[in-house]
Amino acid sequence: MPYTIITKPTAGDTTRKSLADALIDNDAYLYSLVSALQSQFVPNGSFELDADSDGIPDQWTRTLYTGGSQSLDTAARHGLKSCKFTSPGGAGNGGGYLETSDFFDVSPELSYELTWHFKSDVAGVHNVVEIRWYDSAQSYLSSATLWNSATANPILWIAIDRQAIPPTTARFGKIRLVGCKNDDTTAGSTWFDGVTLKEKRWFTRCDFLTPGVWRWVCPTGVTTVMVEVYGSGGGGGNTDDDAGGGGGGYARKVESVVAGTAYTVQVGAGGAAGNPGSTGSASIWNAAVTANGGAGGNQATGGAGGTATGGDVNETGGDGNSVSGGYGGTSHNGGRTTNNTVGTWVAGPVIGAGGAGAGPGGGNGGAGASGAVFIHF
Repeated sequence: MPYTIITKPTAGDTTRKSLADALIDNDAYLYSLVSALQSQFVPNGSFELDADSDGIPDQWTRTLYTGGSQSLDTAARHGLKSCKFTSPGGAGNGGGYLETSDFFDVSPELSYELTWHFKSDVAGVHNVVEIRWYDSAQSYLSSATLWNSATANPILWIAIDRQAIPPTTARFGKIRLVGCKNDDTTAGSTWFDGVTLKEKRWFTRCDFLTPGVWRWVCPTGVTTVMVEVYGSGGGGGNTDDDAGGGGGGYARKVESVVAGTAYTVQVGAGGAAGNPGSTGSASIWNAAVTANGGAGGNQATGGAGGTATGGDVNETGGDGNSVSGGYGGTSHNGGRTTNNTVGTWVAGPVIGAGGAGAGPGGGNGGAGASGAVFIHF
């Protein structure tokens, strides 16, 4: 329900249920607005608030390593305070880390950009910045490490921007800032400040849809891209009751790029129909992210889905055990051929789907669909 303007009662008035209802409804409404913003900012990301004066910034939890200390320091870069960790050095000693107290919502379809300011008084302490991913039950899955150095930390304040993509099953995230980790014997201090989080928006997309080897030259001003790579589909079998080909794999990765540099793009061709159908070709981004083609189908079994490697997200295409052929990539990112029909699609773009098998009554199977590479920047 929308926000309701409440009239203040007169002193001595009996408390009314309608007033209590309005207060509760307004609280729920305001909470819904705040929760919608959780992916756009980090609560107390500048470490200004410490309501209980315990030295730990509100909305964060703190863990100290053996010998370590933490304080809110006036040597700040964003606002009036920063968070400082200090390690005395020596084996087993360290500073500590902060972690956001609350989860923020994430989607595996989006990329997230974390920005923070930090410095160390010596370059050789070990600092780590992570986004930690959790599933729908808020159980820990994995971490995206955005900074990890024990040799090259800045000794003057700098601002860092890094992007990460959640794994497929992630629905929540937390931020962890590690200052002077306890696996390093160097004595020193690290300051963090001005931590913000937002959904990364990509404004331009370059599509490579034709099989072959191509190149993409990074435009001026572009420093980060998100790449989606689809392997091609395997061909369906031609013999009576043959199954379909497997769908191509799918990979997605956020990667730093350099303006003016040429990057290699390969788009895989779909597998030909036959007895059995042939395997589709791999699609590759810059020799680092690969989505393999699906296998061809035959009378014994449908083609296996293609695998993928090198991405922040790697998914296997659907198998072709239906005569309809396998989905390309994931169910939301691939198409599927209908029985005995090449180029007719049940769902999604015509990318990476396995070809249809001949199905009951024989006839000709279908070729697999080509792969693709999309570059978002």
